[in-house]
Amino acid sequence: MKKSIIGIFRFVFWGYAMLGYLLLMSIVPLILLGILVKPLKEFYILENILALFSALMSNGIVGFIAITFYVGQFFLSYYLYKWLGRFV
Repeated sequence: MKKSIIGIFRFVFWGYAMLGYLLLMSIVPLILLGILVKPLKEFYILENILALFSALMSNGIVGFIAITFYVGQFFLSYYLYKWLGRFV
């Protein structure tokens, strides 16, 4: 019973970490796609990312903490997945 509960938590943490990695890795192809498609259709990926980071960085230390937590939650999820692997 204990191993199945730990296995469920490991699956959730692994899935969340992989979702975050896929989101972070998809930014570059989406920016390149936005550069190609922009003359044909309004596709503002790069502008939205730059606006998000400029808004967060204009808030000083609070914005830096928000960026750290946004990216760090995926890494924390992966390390929790690895840590729970010791108990299975």
